[in-house]
Amino acid sequence: MLGCWPLDHALTVLSTILNPVKAREDFLHHLKETALPSQVDEDKNLSEDKNDNVWVVVDSSGEDEEDPAQLWARFNENDVVQILNQVPFKEIFQHILLIKEEDGSLNYDVSCTSHQGFMKLFAFATHLLQLFRTGLATYSQVRYRGATKRICRLLRHTVEYITDHWQSFLSLHQYSLSHSTAMSQAVAHLESLQVEYDQLFEKAVETIFSSPRSGAWQFLAVIPYSSVSLSQLWKIVYKLHIGMRDESVSTTSKESEGDKSNQEWADLVTHADTRGQFHDYLVNMEEN
Repeated sequence: MLGCWPLDHALTVLSTILNPVKAREDFLHHLKETALPSQVDEDKNLSEDKNDNVWVVVDSSGEDEEDPAQLWARFNENDVVQILNQVPFKEIFQHILLIKEEDGSLNYDVSCTSHQGFMKLFAFATHLLQLFRTGLATYSQVRYRGATKRICRLLRHTVEYITDHWQSFLSLHQYSLSHSTAMSQAVAHLESLQVEYDQLFEKAVETIFSSPRSGAWQFLAVIPYSSVSLSQLWKIVYKLHIGMRDESVSTTSKESEGDKSNQEWADLVTHADTRGQFHDYLVNMEEN
């Protein structure tokens, strides 16, 4: 389903865009004087600082957000967004969801996706989320607010498409369970897929939360939570309270995360220590 060179090529292009360019400053060092003419100003009568014509971006505390000496090597935000817009995401999702175009119309049939096919789909989506997380780290500067929102919007669409496909798959197979001769095996397959979906959704939340720009967090309110299991929802709420720190989750109990019941996760959320961590996290949060 996923093994084709156009899909591999699209992911390679996306990875190239979202990953930081190695040694970019060294490669473009000969352009530095052109980009920062103030550094080679030959007017001996100027008393102003040679970097006076460089704009400095500051954060909410008035401190320098970026190093002015490095701004010349940064990509323009509009260029990043325009390049991202050229990645054929529509065709990518049509391919992975097995949507075929016939006579000018799109034909979608969820029954074409098998249990194994869904596992591949979850693996592909996980890789896509990893690329988005890398992109949020690469373009974390304040000058890339628009690019950050664009990446988060792509992540939102990814989660929505996978969720819609998963809901359709569940509806189809739950309806046919009563007519199945191997009901226990079918239920086991659905439960295993639910676990994979929950983990994928948690990675999506972690990816958005990992952005240094809290402006990206608005997308936490619009991704679809309806198909996530209740225990996973409580786990996500708990991790949001403690700042998505995995070590805090692992030290809350000797039990493994998968053994915790809905009530145990709910008790962790309402625990005094959790509220204290949440308070400390809010106090130390930057106002950006």
